Amino acid sequence: MPLLLDDAKRLVEQYVAVYNEKRLHSAIGYFTPQDMMARRQAEIHVARDGKLEQVRERRELAERPELPVLSKPLLSSKKTAA
Repeated sequence: MPLLLDDAKRLVEQYVAVYNEKRLHSAIGYFTPQDMMARRQAEIHVARDGKLEQVRERRELAERPELPVLSKPLLSSKKTAA
């Protein structure tokens, strides 16, 4: 089945849209070209920082072992005679 000119145009338009609107580019700080043109870097950084903080908190809670409840203190303030 041959590729028609309209099909080729549609494919190129889809590629350009993804490239400019969805794909994060490492050379421009992992932003889309559309975000750069709209100068949304600060807004995106704030959102990313918030998400990173949530992940750090969840990870800390998941990795922290539960401390045992002790009936007696581990260290006594009284010294024993030798």
